[in-house]
Amino acid sequence: MDQWLIENLGPDTSDMSGGIRLLIVLGIILVSYIAYFIIKYGVIPIVQKVVKQTKTPIDDILLSERVCRAFSHIVPPVIMTIALPYALHGTFEVIVIRFLQIYIIYAVCNFITVFMRGIFDIFVQVKEQKAGSLKGILQTFQIIVWFVGIILMTSTAMGRSPFYLITGLLSASVVMMLVFQDAIKGLVAGVQLAMNDMVRVDDWITMPSRGVNGIVTEMTLSTVKVKNFDNTILTVQPYTLLTDTFQNWRGMKESDGRRFTRSINVDVDSVKFLNAAQVSEYQTKGYLPETAQVGEATNLEAFRGAIFKYLRERPEINNDLTMIVRHLPQTAEGIPIEILAFTYTKTWEEYEEVQARMVEYMLARTKEFGIKPYQRISDRH
Repeated sequence: MDQWLIENLGPDTSDMSGGIRLLIVLGIILVSYIAYFIIKYGVIPIVQKVVKQTKTPIDDILLSERVCRAFSHIVPPVIMTIALPYALHGTFEVIVIRFLQIYIIYAVCNFITVFMRGIFDIFVQVKEQKAGSLKGILQTFQIIVWFVGIILMTSTAMGRSPFYLITGLLSASVVMMLVFQDAIKGLVAGVQLAMNDMVRVDDWITMPSRGVNGIVTEMTLSTVKVKNFDNTILTVQPYTLLTDTFQNWRGMKESDGRRFTRSINVDVDSVKFLNAAQVSEYQTKGYLPETAQVGEATNLEAFRGAIFKYLRERPEINNDLTMIVRHLPQTAEGIPIEILAFTYTKTWEEYEEVQARMVEYMLARTKEFGIKPYQRISDRH
């Protein structure tokens, strides 16, 4: 391979004097860096001015200064790789050309990863997703690019075909899969979570089996960090989120309201029929329908109607979503009367305050309808 490079890499310069050879080498290096400075200080500023005048932000990202600068590092070694064979000869030529080829591979890999980052930023803007939720996918592709780049750089330095190294890596992959199986599982799980949009940064997730109940603060290929509401930080592997059951509250946060259910138990002995005056009064107040009849309407029905009317009038309750006041199957502790409704607020403190207010209102109005909440008799006197 080395002999082939020496004989075929460029023209025969064995007859060239050392002084001329040195001048040509210096000229090639000078031309290469002149091209670099022209691109960096001439072409890139012009490109930046053009993209800033367009309305779409996509070209601002794909042709950003960072991307253009990464591309400019490819130009000098390419020029030198093409031109240096006209000035060098023999083994030294092979060494220099190989070094330049390794640098070209490195510069190309760096450009690709920077360009990928630009595509990633565009996707985040267009989809309006949190960057952390897609970080795992970006990291995966970047790892693949650098993995291929390292193989190419190593094979170039050794003067061997890349397939020679790949064959050796395949032989060692079985051992690596056994040794690093947890890392591989985390890598695959992280990609699945991101691709299926199962978890994002800022999502509220609960996972009772792992003690998780908080906000996702960071997602990588190997870890998912969650800040619990008691301010503790839990770290779980992405693979755990695929194998165990977890609850994501994102749908609630993105909806028009947060559901709550609260109930009180009513003593069965306090349920009774209403007389004609009571039926008329509660119909006037809107607690009973016009079709309610004496001998059929009960104080429990009127109580449910009053609570339902109260819910309708509360500004913190979303009337456009489901709203129910119902009784559940009777138990040894009485008849459960349950409220099911949705609050506009999703903030934990405000949400709990609304629920507490609803229960307190229900308890306070039981006496008005002659209803007794069930309460187990205590042995204490």
